[in-house]
Amino acid sequence: MIQAVFVPSWLGEIKNKNPLSGNGSGVTTSHTRTQVGGVLLDKELQGNSSSEVSDLRFPSFVVQNESGFSINLEFLFDREVLLQFLNYIFDEKYYFSDMNYIGIMKILYDFEKTKTDFCQNMKKLGKTPEIKIASGIKKFDEKRIPLYRKPIIAKNGQSAEYFFGPAYIEEIGENGKMKEVQTKIDMDEFIAAMWSQGIRFGLEIRDIKQAIHEDKQVRIIIAREKNPIAGKDAVLEPAISFDIKLGIKETNRAKVDMLVYEQSYVHIEKDIPLYKKIPREQGSLGWTIHGEQIDPETPKDFSIDSYVGIGVRVETRNGIDYLVSIYSGFPRMEEVEIIRWKQKVSQLSKIHVDEQKTFEKGINVRESGKVNKDNDFKSGGDILLDTSGKNIFADQNVEANIYASENISVKGNVIGNANSSPFSGKYEKFGALPKGQIISDEGNITVKGHVYSAYLEARKGTVTVANIANSSIIADSVEIVGDMSNCIIIANKIVSKKKIIGCSVISGKSINIAESTEKGNFENVFSLFSRDLSFFIEEKRKALEDIGKKLNEKEDKIDEDMLRFSKIATILSDKKRRVWVTKVLIEMLANPKTIDEEKYKNYVALFTGLKPVLNRITIDWRRYKNYKENKEKIEKEIATAVMIMESTHQELSIEIKNIQWITHIQRIKFLENKELLSLTMEEMIDISKLLAVRNNSVICTLEKIPAPTVGQFHWKVV
Repeated sequence: MIQAVFVPSWLGEIKNKNPLSGNGSGVTTSHTRTQVGGVLLDKELQGNSSSEVSDLRFPSFVVQNESGFSINLEFLFDREVLLQFLNYIFDEKYYFSDMNYIGIMKILYDFEKTKTDFCQNMKKLGKTPEIKIASGIKKFDEKRIPLYRKPIIAKNGQSAEYFFGPAYIEEIGENGKMKEVQTKIDMDEFIAAMWSQGIRFGLEIRDIKQAIHEDKQVRIIIAREKNPIAGKDAVLEPAISFDIKLGIKETNRAKVDMLVYEQSYVHIEKDIPLYKKIPREQGSLGWTIHGEQIDPETPKDFSIDSYVGIGVRVETRNGIDYLVSIYSGFPRMEEVEIIRWKQKVSQLSKIHVDEQKTFEKGINVRESGKVNKDNDFKSGGDILLDTSGKNIFADQNVEANIYASENISVKGNVIGNANSSPFSGKYEKFGALPKGQIISDEGNITVKGHVYSAYLEARKGTVTVANIANSSIIADSVEIVGDMSNCIIIANKIVSKKKIIGCSVISGKSINIAESTEKGNFENVFSLFSRDLSFFIEEKRKALEDIGKKLNEKEDKIDEDMLRFSKIATILSDKKRRVWVTKVLIEMLANPKTIDEEKYKNYVALFTGLKPVLNRITIDWRRYKNYKENKEKIEKEIATAVMIMESTHQELSIEIKNIQWITHIQRIKFLENKELLSLTMEEMIDISKLLAVRNNSVICTLEKIPAPTVGQFHWKVV
């Protein structure tokens, strides 16, 4: 008779997934299992025949030792295999004694995380990744199976309830008759019974144990389903702080500047991460009490590329996507309005980096505090607060002081006060601070509106204004598009396209005026600045003459020494020739190793004979060399001064197309070798005072150039 052999359903699964088995089939039988799984020990059977238990088949991930049964997670490749193994044990009417229900549930319903974390922890400790699941496996006594009622499943299937109470089984008495004997429900049997009833997840072990211990009639919830935990949507988070801090910034100075804030705006450098994408996180699964999977909602995702604006790129760093600045500038968030819960809300649309900062309401105390001098700024409104920057652009008026390392552009007006111009010599009441001082170090200044009581300076650039009154300008080039009245202009090139009234103009090269007129008897004074270096040249020539005399004296002294101690006079009768030979010999004395003896053998012989003499005259020779170097230096200075005088004179010119009133034209001859714009402010103020009284001074002389009171005028150095 051939006995049918039962093959567990998990056998086919682990054949392919786990080659580590006793007989090569993925299953260890009762005859082959020695260290992994195996038949139960006799002391564990408790009345059950070994033949009954020996029919069980154990997969290779089940490990048996003296303490009981464990699961080796390294050998468990799929939760489904474990599920089929449990079904196999319970279907065969066995159960686990001292079952580690919580541990099994973690493996079964959170497989990947439990396996990864546990294996890593055990590996660090140098231990085998085994989780104990039971002390033993026992056969379910058929007499006790009826003790376990059917659970009551809630209508929505989210929970299960159970009636607990006294339990009885039938036994044969001494008289051979059946009788009821009270017994207690066993926790391990209860788990197996509920598994057979379809409760595969969520048993409330603590509550069940309490009900069994009290042994009273009670109805409790014995199992609850686990709701899925929603995942997290992908989000865009700032990588830097964009907060504006209006606290007063601490300084080392004794006084506190109440306008200097900690951070009045945000400026970032090149290649700085602005925002980062936090990837979406998948939620965790839920499970019904029957062990069926409940999927969470899929978290929302987005493409970070959709947020890329001007001056921004996407870059991945350490696996995280960032929005990174392409160049140094100011972050700007573009927003769109959307309807959410029947209300309009702003939502981030694009991230931009602007090379210049725009203050929509203008630059004032409320808007910004003092701004950084290294950045570009644009003011949508008036500039009412002292501002410094790299480039500054104002769409409206300026009623404050502006300093820029490069360009300044004002579309509105520039309004100062009596203290703005250093040439005015006036002071407002109550000690008002100057305003309307517009200064550029390296760039240009453009004002499209009116300039009144202001001071504009661009010594290396061009100042272009429309109309200007009661103001001063210092620049390399000045262009006045409209009328100009009561102003001081100091520049190399000056162009006025309309009327000039009561102005003092000093130019280092050229003046081109459309009309010189009057208003209230105010006269115009046009001055051409040139360098009169004749006194300087004369002084240098006198010094040159003195050095020449000393140079001749040294030459004679050296020549006398040579004649006295050498026969060289009979060889070289020419004095200059003897001096030159002396120079060669002294250089040989200083650097004998550098002389080519074959090429200069005559000099080497002469050097050998005159070496004692040369030692004595070396000092005189060195002085001779110093005198000669000074002579060359002075000759160069004289030549340079003559060239400067000639070139600057040739560049000077003045043209007035229409003269309508008394106009003074003069030539300022500055007595030092300085350019007009290299003069200090004190020197410029002295010159302006000199022009006002029309008198000579120690720094310059004036040469009047006759001009008509009506008509055209053109003058250029002949």
